[in-house]
Amino acid sequence: MPFDQFSIFDSSPKPTLIFDENHKVVYYNEKARQKFWPQIQDKSSKEFFQVESKGHNCVSACFAGKGPISNNEVFEINDYKFNCSFHFARVGEQKLVVASLELQYEKEQSEDVEIFRSFESALHRLGELTSSSKSSIDQKIQGGLNAALDLFGLPLGIISRIKGSEYTVLYSQSRIDGAEIPPGTIFDLGGTYCDVTWRNHSLVAVPKAAVDDTYSNHPSYKNFKLETYVGIPLVVEGVPYGTLSLASPEEYEEGCFSTGKLEFFQLLAKWIENTIEVRKKDSLHRQIQSQNATVQTLFEGVFNESPIAIAVASVDRKLQLANKAFLNLYGLKEEEVFGRCTSSLYADPDDYKRQSNRFSRENRAQSFEMYTVNYKRKDGSTFIGETMGYPVHDHNGVVIGFIGQVIDKTAEIQRESELEEQRLIAQQNSKLAAIGELAAGVGHEINNPLQIVNGYTELIKRKLKT
Repeated sequence: MPFDQFSIFDSSPKPTLIFDENHKVVYYNEKARQKFWPQIQDKSSKEFFQVESKGHNCVSACFAGKGPISNNEVFEINDYKFNCSFHFARVGEQKLVVASLELQYEKEQSEDVEIFRSFESALHRLGELTSSSKSSIDQKIQGGLNAALDLFGLPLGIISRIKGSEYTVLYSQSRIDGAEIPPGTIFDLGGTYCDVTWRNHSLVAVPKAAVDDTYSNHPSYKNFKLETYVGIPLVVEGVPYGTLSLASPEEYEEGCFSTGKLEFFQLLAKWIENTIEVRKKDSLHRQIQSQNATVQTLFEGVFNESPIAIAVASVDRKLQLANKAFLNLYGLKEEEVFGRCTSSLYADPDDYKRQSNRFSRENRAQSFEMYTVNYKRKDGSTFIGETMGYPVHDHNGVVIGFIGQVIDKTAEIQRESELEEQRLIAQQNSKLAAIGELAAGVGHEINNPLQIVNGYTELIKRKLKT
C-alpha cells in the first residue's frame, strides 16, 4: 500500500479511505477493504459515493481549504449504511483528503467504534500537544502520558531514564491514591518490569502477570503487585535512553491490548523520543547561543579596548569595522567607517598601490611582517604608522577580508631622530675636544724649546752689551 504514514489506520475499526487531488482512492485500510471491495478499486470519490452532491463536493471542499467536514447524509454501499467525515491532509507536496466512514446499524460494530473514538481522541490530543505554543515540553510530555492512560484505562504511567542499573523516574502520573511516584525517584532497574523491556529491546505487554512465569516471579510483582504492564524502550538520537510504561495493580480485561492501542503506544513512544530530542537540541542551541554571546562579548571587549588601532576590510579593501583606537588615530567617527576605501588613509597614493599585492584576494599567506607607511588623518595631518596586515580565510581557504593593525610611531621616530641628532652633536663635540687637547699638547711641546731658545738669546744679548 502507498502512503505508509497512514498505516496507523490499518487497525482502525472504522473504514478509512484517502483520496488524491484527482479524487482517486490511493489508500484504504483493512476495514474498508473488507466492506467495499471491489468497489474501492480505482474509483473516484464521485463514483465511490455514487452521488453528485455531498460526497463529491465534500472532498472538493476539503481540497479548497474548507475542511474538516462532517456529512450527515447516509450513504449505502454493499448494503452497508454509513455517515462520513472528511479531513484535509498533506504528505510532502501531496494534497490528500481522509474520509472516515461510520457504520450506522451493525450492533457488533458499536464496541469497535467506541474503541476507535478513544483512539482518535488520543491522536487528536497528541496533535494538539504538538502544535501548542503555550505548553512547555514538560507539559506536553505529561499530556501525552495522560492521553495513553485514558486510552488504555490504566492508572499508572512512567517515563524513565536508564543508566546502567539505575532507573530514574523522569515523568509520572498516578491515579492510585497514595501511590504517587515523584520525578527523580530512583529504583534498581532489576526491580522493575522495565528490566524485561530494556533487555528485550522491544514492546512488552502483560495483561495478567500472575499467570506469567516471567512476571509472577519478578521482584516488581513481589514488591508492587502490578498485575498489568505495557512498556516500550525509548531511543533518543540512536542511543537507548529509557522506557515508557503503563501499569495497574488490577488484572486488565480480555483484549485490553488491542492492535490499535498498541500502535498508539508505539506512536506515543516515537513522539516522546522526538520531543526529548527537541529538548536536547533546544538546550544545546541555547548553550551554544550563550557561549557565542560570551565569546562575542569577550571579542568586542578585546577588540574595542585594545590600545592598538585595528580595522577589518573587505576583499576590495573597503573598511567594514574599526575599534576605538583606530577611530581616535584617524579622527574618524564610527558611522564614517563602513564602506570607506582604505586609500583615503594613505598620505601617499603610491604607498596604497605598493600594498596592493599584500591586500589581494590571491594572497593567502598570513605574513606578520611589520612595515612602515605614512598615513593621513581626516583633518589632513599625517603620521608614521607601523603596520601589520594579513588576510582572513574561510573554512575553504578563500580570502574573505583583511585585518590591519596600525601603531603610531611618529613620536617614537621623532625621538629617535632627536636622539640621533644629539648623538651626532655629542660625537662632534667630542672630536673638537680631542682636537683641542691635541692642540694644547702640541703647543706645550713647542713652547718649552722656544723658552730655552729665548733664554739663551737673552744671555747672548747681555754678553754682547758688555
